[in-house]
Amino acid sequence: MTRRAFATVPGYITDSILVAGSIALTGLIGFVGLIVPHLVCSRINPDHRILLPSVFLFGVVLLALCGAIGSVVLPPSEIPVGALLALIGGPYLVWVTRQRRPSEEM
Repeated sequence: MTRRAFATVPGYITDSILVAGSIALTGLIGFVGLIVPHLVCSRINPDHRILLPSVFLFGVVLLALCGAIGSVVLPPSEIPVGALLALIGGPYLVWVTRQRRPSEEM
């Protein structure tokens, strides 16, 4: 492992603990608040005049879609919205944190 890669490990661990704590305190809304801005900013123009309303609308649509899918997938019971969001958001957040931008490389 290189020195630079070794130096980022404590940052990943610290960030993971802080994110887990914030999600534990705020619940589902905190997790949506982490996923949606990153997702919308990467797909739509990062101009905040466009980004902020888009984040509001996409957050509502994402929660409604996960709720609808959760109630349809297993008819006698219902999958919690948080479980579906974790299946979508967990891998996406890992991808976002591991993604490198050319300006960050030395």
